[in-house]
Amino acid sequence: MNWAEALESPSPSALAWRLLVARTNRVAVSRCLELYRVLSSSQADAVLLRYRLGLPEAKAADVMGRQPEDFGCLLRSAVRSFAA
Repeated sequence: MNWAEALESPSPSALAWRLLVARTNRVAVSRCLELYRVLSSSQADAVLLRYRLGLPEAKAADVMGRQPEDFGCLLRSAVRSFAA
């Protein structure tokens, strides 16, 4: 992928997040194995962005290329799943 394509995409930050996850997924899983065992990768990513990296929900949603309300639902379901 080149920069022009990335910048023309509907959400460059979401594209960057997907590329980062694809490159670092093995490292993230090894460090947060329990989180990724219990949750889907999207849920685990949401938890990491919000609680580990401390991003506000709106920014974390933007990074993942999701609407804020969708991200909120994803995060709440992740917390419920992890607590169960």
